[in-house]
Amino acid sequence: LLGMNAKSDFTDENIYVSHLENNSWSNPVSISKNINSDNNEGAHTISSNGEILIFARGVTGEGVDLYISQYANNEWQKASKLSSPISTGHWDSQPCLSADGKTIYFVSNRPGGKGEKDIWKIEKKDDNSWSKPINLGDSINTKGNEMSPFIHPDNKTLYFSSDYWIGMGKLDLFISRLDSNNIWSSPVNLGYPINTEKDDVRLIVTTDGKRAYFSSDYIGENHD
Repeated sequence: LLGMNAKSDFTDENIYVSHLENNSWSNPVSISKNINSDNNEGAHTISSNGEILIFARGVTGEGVDLYISQYANNEWQKASKLSSPISTGHWDSQPCLSADGKTIYFVSNRPGGKGEKDIWKIEKKDDNSWSKPINLGDSINTKGNEMSPFIHPDNKTLYFSSDYWIGMGKLDLFISRLDSNNIWSSPVNLGYPINTEKDDVRLIVTTDGKRAYFSSDYIGENHD
């Protein structure tokens, strides 16, 4: 299990890893000195084979960009920035790599979007380079903020958060499906008790489709 945390002075976010051992999670440790730095490392995604890590790094004066690292020789290799026009010096974060490794969904406030923060995607080409970013369009993005995309392994079901589509509170979780014409359906609110009057974000579904994890700042018996 990968996660992010901050040092006690709240100035440096890093990525940590914990292992499930005898039904208990081990103490978190830094994922790698080749990943974590004096800058902020945060939102991340890992390939289905566990060998590719894509994450966001914020560098003072340079914005937040996406970085990639390969797992080889029993360690994560030094991370490199995904080059322009993927990384722009704007806020490019919250990546989600599809199960087949061919598409990265991410969030950006770059010019050319529909609103404040939009969901974009890039696709791997035959030569293993990445395409120019593609905005998911009006079916998903609005004048507000669309964030924390998660693409199901079926490559047709997208979960994300929005503060603009009709919801129950601040950021709510929605689901949209890709039809036979490659058009995203109108987002459907996941409803209560998942969504509340607070922020509900970053839903991730297990590969067997039987369990989901998400983040919320709601405090109550239905959220823990």
